[in-house]
Amino acid sequence: MKALLLLFLFISSICLSEQYSMKSIGKNIFKSIEISNQKLTIAETQFTWIDSLANYGIGFCYGSIIKNNTQINLNNFCEFTDSDENKFWAKVNRISSELETGLGKQEFIETSEKYAFLLKKDCKYAVSFFQETNFLVELKCK
Repeated sequence: MKALLLLFLFISSICLSEQYSMKSIGKNIFKSIEISNQKLTIAETQFTWIDSLANYGIGFCYGSIIKNNTQINLNNFCEFTDSDENKFWAKVNRISSELETGLGKQEFIETSEKYAFLLKKDCKYAVSFFQETNFLVELKCK
């Protein structure tokens, strides 16, 4: 029985160590132009983050949001800096019917050595906006 419990704990720790998560909270600055039924918004984002490995830091993104009728296509490039000045960069994409909430994909495209493991992860995120420009993002990677 004791061996079975140790095996369970060992397998659980391996499974949990393979998942990476991050929470970010921040604010957007939007600048938009609207023509007919299309709207282009340029977004500048600043945020703070904390991850499942107890790392934390700041970040920013630049990107675009294109709205055609009922579809929104969001594309951002982001830079993350941790408390030890290590950096990593990501591409963030989302296609949805609304901006206020949604699910998307985040791909880590370049990292310092400390975060090299992120280059192989499949990452998805959920975002919720409040007071129009403030947001909370939860990222999970396998």
